[in-house]
Amino acid sequence: MLSELQINAINESTKVLVESGQYILQAHRFGLDEIDHALKLLHWANIPHGAKVVDLGSGTGAVASIWSKFRGDLSFCLVNLSKFQLSLLPKFCEQICCNMEQVPVPDGEFDAAICMFSIGHTNHEASLAEMSRIVKPGGIVFVYDMVGKSPRLSELFYNLLDKEEMEGIAKNCGLSLDYYMEPADQGCSASTMEGFDEVFGPLKPAIWRWVKGV
Repeated sequence: MLSELQINAINESTKVLVESGQYILQAHRFGLDEIDHALKLLHWANIPHGAKVVDLGSGTGAVASIWSKFRGDLSFCLVNLSKFQLSLLPKFCEQICCNMEQVPVPDGEFDAAICMFSIGHTNHEASLAEMSRIVKPGGIVFVYDMVGKSPRLSELFYNLLDKEEMEGIAKNCGLSLDYYMEPADQGCSASTMEGFDEVFGPLKPAIWRWVKGV
């Protein structure tokens, strides 16, 4: 779990990005702007109609906010350890300020769990196990992260697993892989930040969609 010092550092970097007009705190962009990017993620996630969705490590909640405007049938819960990030958008859904490895909700509370560019701040095994616990049998677990090696990524308090490790852990948590993909990065304005290419240049975006076993 992130320390208070690490959370404060993340909050400071969040301020810089938000002041530059960026609310989606992710390294890659799959569209020409934040809305297009979020809609690509929505398409790939393929969330069932009427689903109750938990966004784990939600950042500002910008992705869920955009999704809710285009999918009025969905309801959302944002889970984030940073109260500051949760405060940056108008409150449009339930919010829980907690560690995503231990979410205080009953088993099977949600139809889908999404985790986008945040699992590396946690223990992967604990987070995937928690995602499996809080979605219903037949529910969706959708993860956007990265694959590759970047020696400087640890400066952002972020750890990566390779594709095989992620899929092995998920399988042990009762999740069946629906698909894996490495979408093309169309560029991100964050790349203008000092050191961005050195940290993220060697990495590829990676997307997994799992279904919890019935």
